[in-house]
Amino acid sequence: MSETDPDVTDAGDDVVRILIALRHLQQVSSDVNAEEAEALGLSRTQFQAVSHLSVHGSNTSRQLADALNLTPGSVTNLVNQLVDMHLVQRSSGRDRREVILGLTPEGMQTANAVGIRYWRAVADGVTPQERETTLAALQNMSAALARFPRRS
Repeated sequence: MSETDPDVTDAGDDVVRILIALRHLQQVSSDVNAEEAEALGLSRTQFQAVSHLSVHGSNTSRQLADALNLTPGSVTNLVNQLVDMHLVQRSSGRDRREVILGLTPEGMQTANAVGIRYWRAVADGVTPQERETTLAALQNMSAALARFPRRS
């Protein structure tokens, strides 16, 4: 992009402020997640796994590894810990080699408790109109970034 690119000069300041606000939101969310994980006696990665499974439902070990950007061996260790903590359960998949991971009732209760705290924070801090506008904007930004050319 150059300084004469009309897309940059027409919306540049607004876009930069949006990107900065999104980065700040990521950092605040990361900090809150770390605090929630610590309060629950979980590592950040354990917390991320429980959160992922609560949002996306059951996953294979490979899907969880991809979602959390972990190696298969790391996911095995992570899942062993979460099984020992009674937060995650394993079940057989389509064949003997495939393992399906899901939350136990205790794991779902843990995830829901955190989810309710997040929900209350947003409900108390953002008006319904702001939520609708924000939702539409985030969906549009997600779609735009999904079309963004990837580097090989």
